Amino acid sequence: MSKDVRKQGAKRFDMAPRMSDLERIYMPAMPPLGLFRAIGAGFARMNRRRRIRQLLQYDDRLLRDMGHERRDVVDALRQPPWRDAARMLTKLRRARGG
Repeated sequence: MSKDVRKQGAKRFDMAPRMSDLERIYMPAMPPLGLFRAIGAGFARMNRRRRIRQLLQYDDRLLRDMGHERRDVVDALRQPPWRDAARMLTKLRRARGG
């Protein structure tokens, strides 16, 4: 083989696309980031629900001082688990004019 042919072959090899640094990093299958956000939001809703459930331990006078009524707290906790009970409680309080 002549030198010219080898040089042409080397040129063709150099022109091949190179892998970027990111492509060289091996990453195992990663779950979608939206899944992590959804799980975090679910835990946050559970925490808020737990805190709202604790409001039921207070007497009616104290709940009124906080701007809530017992029936509003119960209605907020009756919502399905994927709904935010704290948002529902705020919505009920505003609907009452509080």
